[in-house]
Amino acid sequence: MQRNYSRAFDLLASAVGRSAFDLTQEPAAVRDAYGRNPHGQSVLQTRRLVERGVPLVTVYWPNDGIRHISVLAACCFETHGCGTGSQ
Repeated sequence: MQRNYSRAFDLLASAVGRSAFDLTQEPAAVRDAYGRNPHGQSVLQTRRLVERGVPLVTVYWPNDGIRHISVLAACCFETHGCGTGSQ
C-alpha cells in the first residue's frame, strides 16, 4: 500500500501532475460550460486526465443540492451531440 501511496504522491507532485490538476488553465467559458460546481469541475478534471492518458477515472458526484442532472446530457456534451451529427 505504501508503494501505491508513494506513486500517487509522485504523480501529483510532478510537473505533469500539477498541470493536469490545474483547472485554472482552462478558459473561463469552458469551466462555465461544465458548471462551476463540484460535479461540473470533477467532470472537467476527468476530461483533462483522460486527455493525458489516464485509462480509468472515477468522477466525484456529490449531493450538493443540484437535482435532476442528466447523465445523458453530460454524455451528449462530451460527444458533441450523442451521434446526432451536430458538432
